[in-house]
Amino acid sequence: MAKHLVITGGTSGIGQAAVISFLRDEWDVTILARNVDKVSKLKERFKDANIHAVYCDLSSLESVKHATQEVLKLQRSIDVLMNNAGGIFQQKSETVDGLEMTFEVNHLSHFLLTTEMMDRLIVDQTRVINVSSEAHRMGEIDFEDLQLERTKYSAMKAYGNGKLCNIYFTQELHRRFGDKGVTAFACHPGVVKTNFAGEVSGFLNVLLSAAKPFMITPQEGALTPLYLATSDTILKHSGRYFEKQKLASVAPQALDQKAAAKLWEISEQLVADYR
Repeated sequence: MAKHLVITGGTSGIGQAAVISFLRDEWDVTILARNVDKVSKLKERFKDANIHAVYCDLSSLESVKHATQEVLKLQRSIDVLMNNAGGIFQQKSETVDGLEMTFEVNHLSHFLLTTEMMDRLIVDQTRVINVSSEAHRMGEIDFEDLQLERTKYSAMKAYGNGKLCNIYFTQELHRRFGDKGVTAFACHPGVVKTNFAGEVSGFLNVLLSAAKPFMITPQEGALTPLYLATSDTILKHSGRYFEKQKLASVAPQALDQKAAAKLWEISEQLVADYR
């Protein structure tokens, strides 16, 4: 039986490039997407492939819960779970759950998705790949102000916090479930030329536009996630952070094990109504 990838953000950018590579290697792929029509284009291109589309809006925990149930109904092993989707938002906004958008989309929804499937992930000895970023170095999480209600909102600050959460989550997945066979990896895909920051305008958009000539392609950006999904030599490095298909160091704040454990506990509290 073909191996099976479950991925968020698989209809564009890095995620789509990764999906195409997996399909060419004859993997089955389940894509969690807000726009499932985009999956149809992949089905047309890869007519003999086994591609599933599951609706999932990462700004709604209810939607994530439902998507998780749909994935489990497929009754397929999950060889790789790639938490790839993310977002940066110029203006502060809240999700339908009353949480800061960047925090929920980049971290909390993937936390719920992954932990709700944990029984299956343990049985399948799944690899979990969390697409983080070097932006985590800008992160500095204040657990008394996790939703950025007390400080002036900054899109890059919020994004940096979200990417730092990805690394904490990876570390805690390894600490809590590594001895049960679940491996977890975080990575920086590179600065990729995609529509990722499409909602950003003003000065931040100017900066991103100026950087575009120096950005890599989505295909190049997908190389490290693909490496983590398929290499047998990296399993001993579960819980670690990778860049350019190699182990990489993280910012000092990303080594705070107490903060990682606290984020897990708070995340559990925030998703408790969806268990």
